[in-house]
Amino acid sequence: DCAELIQVSWLEVSGKVGPADEGETYVVKFDIEVKDTGFGWGNTEVLVMAKIGKKGSYEYKPVKLACNYKGYIPKPNEEQLEITVKNQGSGEKDLDIHFGLYEVWSGKWKGGLKIKKAEVKKKKP
Repeated sequence: DCAELIQVSWLEVSGKVGPADEGETYVVKFDIEVKDTGFGWGNTEVLVMAKIGKKGSYEYKPVKLACNYKGYIPKPNEEQLEITVKNQGSGEKDLDIHFGLYEVWSGKWKGGLKIKKAEVKKKKP
């Protein structure tokens, strides 16, 4: 099963995993499909974003979508979204990875997007 976007002007898909391991780098990506009847994606960037902890700063990768695309974003041949968990030392630690897929800036109506899964995995050395 997957989530299907029928028609919206704001795309905001978010999640959280953790706690992450200090000193490790993680790769964040989404497995999606834009149906052939999809609309509103032309010349519109979506952002794959992630941060460490609720108060962390987001890292992001812009991605352009097109109708009939099936696969991962960022695409395997593109630079991936990587986020590194810094060593926090002692004290309060919020090591959860907050991540998401967003397009809230264009104001365009969009539809026909299927989100099959989100992946947050440790980067292989």
